[in-house]
Amino acid sequence: MQKINLFITVLLFVPLVSFGQEYYVSERGGVNVLEAPDAKAKKIETLLYGQKVTVESETGIKLTINDFDQSSGDTKIIEGEWVKIEYAKTFYTILGDGDIYSDPYEIKKYEGYILNGSLKEASFPQYIDENYIDFNSMDNIYLPKGTVVYFNEDDKAYESNPSIIEYFKDVEKPKSLTSCYKYKSGILFSGIAYDIILSDPFYEINPINYSPKKYKSGPKIDIYIAEFKNGVLTGKQKRINPLEGIETEKIKIIELDQIGVEKEIVVKYSDLTIEFGDLQEYVHVNDVAFFDLDGNRISDFPPFNFWVDNRESFLFDMNNKNKFLKIKYFPEYLEPKGQYGIQDNIHFFDSDCNLYDIVKEVEIIEDFNVKVKSYKIANTVADHYICFNGDDNSMVIWVSYSPEGKALEVKYKGQDKAMQLVHSKENFDGQGAYPVIEDYYKEMVDGKENGQYKITKSGNWVYVEYKRGTDGKIFKFTIDHNANPYGKAPCF
Repeated sequence: MQKINLFITVLLFVPLVSFGQEYYVSERGGVNVLEAPDAKAKKIETLLYGQKVTVESETGIKLTINDFDQSSGDTKIIEGEWVKIEYAKTFYTILGDGDIYSDPYEIKKYEGYILNGSLKEASFPQYIDENYIDFNSMDNIYLPKGTVVYFNEDDKAYESNPSIIEYFKDVEKPKSLTSCYKYKSGILFSGIAYDIILSDPFYEINPINYSPKKYKSGPKIDIYIAEFKNGVLTGKQKRINPLEGIETEKIKIIELDQIGVEKEIVVKYSDLTIEFGDLQEYVHVNDVAFFDLDGNRISDFPPFNFWVDNRESFLFDMNNKNKFLKIKYFPEYLEPKGQYGIQDNIHFFDSDCNLYDIVKEVEIIEDFNVKVKSYKIANTVADHYICFNGDDNSMVIWVSYSPEGKALEVKYKGQDKAMQLVHSKENFDGQGAYPVIEDYYKEMVDGKENGQYKITKSGNWVYVEYKRGTDGKIFKFTIDHNANPYGKAPCF
């Protein structure tokens, strides 16, 4: 506001206010806070558009002013009553390199007087359906029963920074919360919840230069709307900036039927090493093998990487090496973790939820019989096919696979029939970002070995290396992602 001219003290409009309720400054040019309910009183400061305030009391002193903006040439009438307000400022300290430190971190509250005609109620009914549930009326964010255990360099448990592992036990109240779940009065909530967040402006304190407090970022208002089903955030989220009229929507598919379903697997590893870094320990597990309860070998088990990355407790017991461990686990949606621990999300609806396999119980099996699988083509129907291009662009092949993911046949483009593949051995390396699985096969023609194949899988990439039996020449192939990989029919 460039200039204020008083012209009349007749009240034309009196906005209604409620004590203790949140409002925001509705004037684009901001509004002055005064020491007393008088236009000639000393100015304390200017609150910007969108600043959150709380009305503490009415004064009964009414006023109408003519607000003339010299930059635009517009004249606006502001009318109302002087009210006493409370507002807040948030201070933080920057020590260097742009890092924000929360020590000291404080929110200070101030009081003053403004016209209530410069305020609007922070309810925003145009965005919120009457059937929506106020997020603040819902109970604590829900996590499956459990406690959090963390390890220092001496492998001694302590409860501190939530960045190491989550070890679940049967306890009444969780000690850690996730924004993936919500209860409403103890009952699983299905419906749409909303929340209105009015932020306080930030002021920077520079302890080095002792510079004056500096206004850092403007006030902000966000409306969050999200859908829940049986207590679970479905992934449909909307974020609205009512001051700017901006709406953003995010949709994530949530597999509700997978939540809490208990599963079992048998794990065996020969050795593990723990490397101590600057921020945390790093676990490396060697020679990992997976089996179902009947003793059948499972070639690929992706959830194990999550257990390793989060340092599940059974990996810290050196007595578990070279033993068959029956792991009981269940899928749950949890907040993703950053490289160095749990991400500091600004708000519930800013958080993402991913399906992770959580260890519930670990048991050593003393007498476990491992079955030797035969991957013969007889009586086996192909489940899917992968097409490969030769690295020298000279050949194209497809490989058929069993439901267990083992290769059955290979066929070269231009040949009349496919050739049988017989599995001979497998190597597994789970130390990298993705498990690396190497399967070795014999190529059989008329009952005789004609060559050897090594098929390597890492993430969504698959590679084939063929050694011809007659002369030992090597041919290499790479998966063709454009040829419907894992489809139910051959690519030619």
